[in-house]
Amino acid sequence: MPSLRQQILIDDAFSAPFTTARSLVRPGRAYQDAVEMFKPYEKVQEEYPSARQALRDLMKRAQQLDISAYIHVNNRLEGNAIQTIEAFVSSDDF
Repeated sequence: MPSLRQQILIDDAFSAPFTTARSLVRPGRAYQDAVEMFKPYEKVQEEYPSARQALRDLMKRAQQLDISAYIHVNNRLEGNAIQTIEAFVSSDDF
C-alpha cells in the first residue's frame, strides 16, 4: 500500500464527495508491539511527524476540493489519539 502522502498525489484518488484515512500504527511496527509500547495511552510517547504532516495535507486537499474528510487516528500511532489529533489540527500549517 502506498503511503498516505503518495496516495494524495494520485490524480484519481479523490473520486467521491468525501475522503477518509486510518492512521493505525507506524509502518513496520507490529500492532501488538505498539499496544505494549504505548499502553495505558495517557500521552503521546513517540511523535510521528511525517504522519501528522500527511494528515494535514489530506485535510488541506479535502478543503481545496470542498469535500468532507474523515480521519481516524488510533492510540497505537503515537500513544494518545486525542493528543495526536490536537497536535496536527492546531499546527500553524493548518
